[in-house]
Parts: sequence; C-alpha cells; structure tokens
Amino acid sequence: ELRRALDLKPNYVVAHHWYAEYLSAMGRHEQAFAEIRRAQELDPVSPLLRAIGGEVDLHARHYDESTEQCRKALVFDPNFGLAHRNLGLDYLGKRMFRKAMAEFDEGDRLIGHHSGTLGQARVYVAAGRRAEAMRLLGRLWQQYKTGEVSTRDLAPLYAALGDKQRALHLAKNAFEQRDP
Repeated sequence: ELRRALDLKPNYVVAHHWYAEYLSAMGRHEQAFAEIRRAQELDPVSPLLRAIGGEVDLHARHYDESTEQCRKALVFDPNFGLAHRNLGLDYLGKRMFRKAMAEFDEGDRLIGHHSGTLGQARVYVAAGRRAEAMRLLGRLWQQYKTGEVSTRDLAPLYAALGDKQRALHLAKNAFEQRDP
C-alpha cells in the first residue's frame, strides 16, 4: 500500500517516512536509507524525519550516523524527546552508559512519560549491572499493568539477562497481541 501511495504521489513525505520504517523493520536497510533520505530531501527541516533517520541508521547499527541524524533533529528542535531517546539508544549501542542514561531521562522528561525506568533498565542490563536491572524490572511490571510498557519492551531485557524462557514467553505474548 505504501508503494502504491508513492506510485500515485511520488513526493508524499509521509509515505516515504513510513515506507522507510517498514523497510528498516524488514532488515532492508539500504532501501530504508534511500526512502528516509528522500523524505528528508522533501522536508529538510523536519526534526521528526531526522529522528526517524536516526532510527533507520540505528536499526542497521550505524551508531555514528544515527547520532548525527539525531543531533540534526535537535538543531531544529532542542526539546524533541524522540531524538533524545534515540540518542540514548545510540549511546547504549556504543556502550557509553552515562550518556545513554542522560538521554533516556531527558527524552522521557520531554515526552512527558514517566517510563524512564525502561531506559535505565536497558542501560543496567547492557552494563552488566544485574542487581539494579532486576530491581527496575519490578517497577517495569507495574508500568506494564498501566500500559506504559509492553511485553515487547520486557522480552529483550530478560533475554539479555539470560532468562530465555521468560523472554520467549513475552515475545510470544507480544506477537499474539500484534504488538509491533
């Protein structure tokens, strides 16, 4: 449907954006790069398109490029929470844990979510700080009950902690709920 939308209206920025996200999720990174860059050409001052460009680079594990995209988003809007969250993921991928924690916290503050616990847990798991991660998992389960956190968010944490049974159960649950 996105391809058809672009056939009908080749300069439709929203279709390029969502098609890039789809391609990225499918692991078709080179095509995703082309689609998001086309969207950025059509709307060169959009902080959203820069932040999404960062996500596309992040999914391909191009952390430096993702960081550059997110920083460009913040030039256009220094208070754009999604760009801060994506920077947190970039820094996490680079194992720059303090910077990751700061960006997750800032992104959550700006977006107005109080789910900073998820970002903190990601940092603690990646840094091998199991006790702190386990403590935060208790809070994350409370956030799950209120809908702030999904099983899709919890599964990779348990996988990284070595609890593959629980991770697979949560991933199956997310799949059954059609959680992206």
